Amino acid sequence: EQALTDARGDSTFGEAPRQVVIAEAQIALGQLEGARESMARALALAPKDPEVRLTEARLLWAGGETEASLARLDELLEAHPQAARAALLRGRFALSLGKAAEAAEAFGIARSNAKQLTIGDRFLAHAGLVESKLAQNDIAGAEVDLQAAQNLAPEAVPTRYLKARLAVAKRDFPTAITE
Repeated sequence: EQALTDARGDSTFGEAPRQVVIAEAQIALGQLEGARESMARALALAPKDPEVRLTEARLLWAGGETEASLARLDELLEAHPQAARAALLRGRFALSLGKAAEAAEAFGIARSNAKQLTIGDRFLAHAGLVESKLAQNDIAGAEVDLQAAQNLAPEAVPTRYLKARLAVAKRDFPTAITE
């Protein structure tokens, strides 16, 4: 709500980025109709801008248009193959649809371009790789990515959860219970 209020009153940056911030806040608040209006304005101003397209994909996903959302992300990644945030979102969406191989590929792109990501998003890329590799029964690969996640947040609850998930996959139930 505060971001929405601040963005509506802020004229210090361009109109398209401002509309993206407004749309993101509206998506988070479940105000999808308002977000659609904000995105229409942003798309009219900057139809090829990667941030605009990324938010458009989020809005499509939030509105239940999963295939259209995935198509937007694929278009964005085709135009910008190293767009880490788009790859991260593509991985999250693919994993939620049970498409583990697609998710692993997208999370791998995000990881390879991690300098574009916040530390939290870097963690999400590694965690996504762990989950997608576990879904493909790639225990060794999941272990490697879990180590990378542990390096970022060694005692975080999600790290402990991933350690437990890996322990279950390895049938190491005492470790799974401890974690």
